[in-house]
Amino acid sequence: MTYVMSDLHGEYEKYLAMLRRINFSTKDTLYILGDICDRGKNSAMIYLDIIKRIKSKKYNIIVIKGNHEDMAEKHLRNLIEEFSTGDINPLELRSRKELWNWYGNGGEETVLSIFKECNEDRYLICNFIESLSHYQIAEVNGKKYVMMHGGFDIKPENATIDDIANLEPKELMWSCPEFDATYFNDDNTYLIVGHTPTIMLRVTLQEASIFRGKGNVIDVDCGAVFSDFCGRLGCLCLDTNQEFYV
Repeated sequence: MTYVMSDLHGEYEKYLAMLRRINFSTKDTLYILGDICDRGKNSAMIYLDIIKRIKSKKYNIIVIKGNHEDMAEKHLRNLIEEFSTGDINPLELRSRKELWNWYGNGGEETVLSIFKECNEDRYLICNFIESLSHYQIAEVNGKKYVMMHGGFDIKPENATIDDIANLEPKELMWSCPEFDATYFNDDNTYLIVGHTPTIMLRVTLQEASIFRGKGNVIDVDCGAVFSDFCGRLGCLCLDTNQEFYV
C-alpha cells in the first residue's frame, strides 16, 4: 500500500500511533510531505526513527522538504557547529532576523529537541534535512499523484507536470494551490499537498479531516500539532482512498 501524510510538527507519539493504525510494513510506501519539525517537542525523535528505517533498507519512506525544513536548514548546521566548538559566529542582520523568525515559528522546540541527542545524531538529522527533495510523483492503480509540501503559483489551466521541475524550490515549499481548482488537465492526475491546515479550509470549526477540493487538489495537513483547535494527524491510502486519523 502507498500512504501519504504531512506536517507532523514534532508529534512523535501521533506519528508512531499512525504507523500502527495503518499497519505500516516493509511492503508499504510512505510519503511524508514535509514539516516534520518545529512547534511540537519531539522533532528529533521522528527524524531519527525515519532515518533508522530508511538505513535498514527494509522500509520505504520518502520525505519531501517543507517550509519548516527550509527554515531549519538555513541555521541548524551553524548552531550545531557553534555548540560543538564554542566558536560563536556573528550573524549578519538579515540572517539574525531569519533565525529569530524561525524560532518564532516553532524552531526553538526543534533546536531543544535536536540538542538532546548526541552530536553524531545532530549532524545525521542536519544532513537528512539538507538531502530532501521538493516534490515527488507516484503512480498507483493507473492514477498519477504529484506531491509537494506547499503548491505553486502557475494558473491551474496552464499547469503541466513538466513545469514543476523548473520551479524554484521555495515556491513548492511556501506557496498554496487554488484548492478547488483542477490542475494538469487530466482526470487521472491529482495534486497532493500539506502546509495549509485543513481546519482553515472549512467554513465552521470541526474535527480536522483530509480536504478534497472540487477539482483534483487534496490537502492532507490535518493540523496534528493543533489539537486544541480540532487538529489531528491524517493519512491517506492511495490504493484504497481510505483515510486514517489519530
